[in-house]
Amino acid sequence: HVATIPMAVSLCVAVATLLLILSFGDLGADSSIESQLEVSSQFRPEGVILPSFVFPEEYDVFFRENVRALKSALAWAEDSGCLNPWPLTVPMEIAILFRYDSIMPCRYYIQYQMEQVAASPANDAGAGFRSFADHPQYQERLSEALQVWDWSAVHIDFLRRNLPTLGPSKLKYVALGIDLDSDLCEDILESPTCKAVPSVDVLFFGHLTERRQILCDRVAASIQRLQPDGSIRHECVQQLFGNVLKCKICRAQVIYSDHSRDHAVLEV
Repeated sequence: HVATIPMAVSLCVAVATLLLILSFGDLGADSSIESQLEVSSQFRPEGVILPSFVFPEEYDVFFRENVRALKSALAWAEDSGCLNPWPLTVPMEIAILFRYDSIMPCRYYIQYQMEQVAASPANDAGAGFRSFADHPQYQERLSEALQVWDWSAVHIDFLRRNLPTLGPSKLKYVALGIDLDSDLCEDILESPTCKAVPSVDVLFFGHLTERRQILCDRVAASIQRLQPDGSIRHECVQQLFGNVLKCKICRAQVIYSDHSRDHAVLEV
């Protein structure tokens, strides 16, 4: 539960600000959000209909774990009273999107910004999101969202400077978290799926850009010099998700990472 609380707390602040936007319109940079929050009702008024949140990436191979974590945090936030001041008495559907190219299933949406917007352009063919400047349609999507949530202070600073249409009430920090029901390593290691997965001692996982591949090759060469008998098992994997990846993570003695490119923020 503790691991989910930072996400839920920052989520409360973001949702509370969203309520004020819906109640009073967009808030200027000099508006005192805290003072307006003080007038919020402690109990949910009669007739209020809470929004229905939609998650297009709920079964997405890349973002399904993020969706599970966010749903748990939203449940925690609602139980804590964050949605009590919700002002609407009519149904409202809000999509929460993770992908930069997601299909929007409804009119209103929040973009959980997960791309490396502040990084140097990606040069490898496997990178879907090359750079912020190369995706004007994504810039437009961010501008038109009810809110934009981001897990990185570096990204938020970049977006404030490069997308001034995102005022302080629309661009919010929401921490990453884990699902309240996430499996423990002991349970994962006992699963039949895990028992069929080869063990690894030193692990790198993530999209293997050129600089990451160079790092992997150097680590492999160093391990070979230290243990030429192959007793230390090293592996760099990409496009690996779900229980198989969890199993490798739980079995590894060392996990290392590196920025995908210059000025990128570490994903983990």
